Amino acid sequence: MKNITVSVDDDLYREARVEAARRHKSLSALVREFLAGLRGAEQAAAPAVDPELEKLWALADAKPERPGSVGPLNREELYQRGISRH
Repeated sequence: MKNITVSVDDDLYREARVEAARRHKSLSALVREFLAGLRGAEQAAAPAVDPELEKLWALADAKPERPGSVGPLNREELYQRGISRH
């Protein structure tokens, strides 16, 4: 376990100590729980990707097999078709 040093103003320090005491915890435990909660919130915020949706994205990104169909073009194909990106 690593130790960290955090500088806070005196009022915030007193408020944090009071809150930790109210919860029957040390200030270190309170800060540790807060930091662990940030990690948990970040993991919860990342939605799981549906495998079916991933398949659809892969199909959309795949180069079309039929000539003249719409899909990703490389640089040479853009110039051959006279398509400008601007």
